[in-house]
Order: sequence, then structure tokens, then C-alpha cells
Amino acid sequence: MDFDSQEKEDVVIQEVDEGQPCLACGDGCHGFTRHKWRSSCSMCKCPRELHDIYNENFVNVRDRLGWKRQDDPSSQVTKEDTLRRGYTWVPPGLSNEQLEEYMDQLPNHKIPRLGTPGEKYRDIQLIRQLPKQDLSAQYCRMLRSALEVKEYNIFRELRDSIAMDIGFVKESPALTVTTK
Repeated sequence: MDFDSQEKEDVVIQEVDEGQPCLACGDGCHGFTRHKWRSSCSMCKCPRELHDIYNENFVNVRDRLGWKRQDDPSSQVTKEDTLRRGYTWVPPGLSNEQLEEYMDQLPNHKIPRLGTPGEKYRDIQLIRQLPKQDLSAQYCRMLRSALEVKEYNIFRELRDSIAMDIGFVKESPALTVTTK
């Protein structure tokens, strides 16, 4: 598109999907081959997310969205800190003990520990919740005019400012059990 230059792209999206094996079909699929207009594999017909898609580089949600870091260090988690703790994602502002307590509350297959099914689960959730076409006009093949790109950018700005945020973990008050 000629009008892409109007938009400043700070979004980091480096997903690898082409040729990746299907997690549902196994040997029945020779690798993900993009369907012409659906978000599915033209080989096995399974959704794109059911293939072993991964990010080329470590990407946290803020980088994927193109959000700039805030000045408050307690609301940030660095790539190095996350990996040092053995996870692909950790909530900001937690001590190691609090982090372990938080992760213990998740089902084992959803804990985003490096090299586990939980790491894959988190990747799939991010791909579903924050698809490339919702983050960058360059992935919206159907935008045909500068007006459509302008409207798309308005959608993105409104979504980012009104409907989207990064959550924080807060300690809940201890429950007291009373018996009658």
C-alpha cells in the first residue's frame, strides 16, 4: 500500500507459522500452508493457532502492541528478568515468592514456564487475543484507501486507550472461615 508510510509502525510482530507442524493432526499435515482468505491451514483445514506457531524473538505484550515503557519501574518486567526466573511471562511487581504463589494458582498446562506446554498455551492466547491484523495496517490486506487506513488507526488508538490495559496482581485479603 502506498499509504502505509503515513503510519508509524512500532509494533513487533515476528511470528513464524509457514511450514509449522499441526499440533492436532500430527503427521496428517505436512506443515502450515496459509489458506487464501481464511485463518486456517489449506493442507489440514485446522485453525492457524493449532499449528506450532512461535515468535521469532522474545516478545512481551507491550512490545507486541508497540506501547512505550512507562517511567514506573514496578510496572515493568524486562526480558532478562523474565527468562532468569524461568518463564516466558511474569506479572510485574512480584517478588520471587509471590511469583511462585501466583503460578501455583494456575493449572500446570497454563503455567508459562520455558519449554513447557504452558509456554505454547500463552503464545496461542496472545496470537488469538492480539492478532497481527489488529495491531498493524500492514497485515490488513483489505484496506484499500487512505481513508480506510485512517479509520483503522482510529480504531487502534481507541482500543488501546479505552479497552486495553495490562493487569497487575494484587494480594487478596485472607478469607476467614466461620462455622455455625
